[in-house]
Amino acid sequence: MTVVAVLSMRVALAAGRGAATTSQTVTSARWGSVVVLQGQSATSGALVIDWTNVKKNPYQFIDLVNTSTVALLGQTMTLSTTRNGSGNQPLPTISLTLCRSGSWDATAGTCSGTTADLGSTTTGSITVTEPVAVGGRLALRASTSAGTGSPFTSTFSSAVSRAQIPVGSVVNR
Repeated sequence: MTVVAVLSMRVALAAGRGAATTSQTVTSARWGSVVVLQGQSATSGALVIDWTNVKKNPYQFIDLVNTSTVALLGQTMTLSTTRNGSGNQPLPTISLTLCRSGSWDATAGTCSGTTADLGSTTTGSITVTEPVAVGGRLALRASTSAGTGSPFTSTFSSAVSRAQIPVGSVVNR
């Protein structure tokens, strides 16, 4: 009788086991950002600004647009400045100011929210640590230190690194 009880327990345990299968689609997050003139549609590539009349207009209003499929914790803007012709004046410094929770009035040069200085450079990178939602924009004012020197051109581009993506957003490596 003891042998029968052990055999019947094994059969009962085996009958309680099973396997379930399901399928799930896995996608990878895509991240990136672009710099465009204020209010313009997001396109690929860099934004080139020709500062021809700096004395009259020392500001340019630009947007940093999140083109990712995930929210961003930050972005890195790269700026390159060159003179448009001859001249031995030093390259001007470009400063970036964020208009947080608002927008820039291009005519008055004022922000309807609060401002935050992001940094300045002649030619280099500025890390922006402001979070931005998918498809969201950061309103920036680029201003120059140039006086009446020869005109110059600035090229703005942006990039997003893995460290600027929220934890858990990257599903495939």
